[in-house]
Amino acid sequence: WAQLQLAMFERSTKGGPELTDFSDLLRAYLKFSPKKDGYSVVWKAEQFLQQYPYSPVSPNVDIIKDETMARADRWLDQLLVEGDKLGADKRFDEAITLLQSIDQQNLRPENLLQFKEKLDALVLADALERETVKIEKMQALQTTWDEATALADAGDLDGAIGIYTK
Repeated sequence: WAQLQLAMFERSTKGGPELTDFSDLLRAYLKFSPKKDGYSVVWKAEQFLQQYPYSPVSPNVDIIKDETMARADRWLDQLLVEGDKLGADKRFDEAITLLQSIDQQNLRPENLLQFKEKLDALVLADALERETVKIEKMQALQTTWDEATALADAGDLDGAIGIYTK
């Protein structure tokens, strides 16, 4: 594959815009990291195909586009699954931090909607969990208070003072 790319470079007009654009695309593909680049290489490949539909390198650009899209999709799916696992373990802060670390500009519009829904659901679940814990603590304190008040009303002041002190 690399030799084929080199042969195309050699046949192309030196410094032509098509060669320059393909070189940029190939360079982006070779250093592609889904976490850093998201779908940007896919978009670059699509742009190349629109600009040069009859280019002799179009089949190679299709391969670059398909491979980078598949890798970016796997990366995003794994990220969302990890967010789900953290959320299921009630580690909402970690899940939210994980998802917020992603540059949303590198996501496709259809993925962006799914991503934002997942992030919003985690933020809501976190708020709900915090509120639930707060209510449970308040109910436990109220129960303790009621016990101490009942002891005080029954005349057991030492028992009531012991509970109030806690």
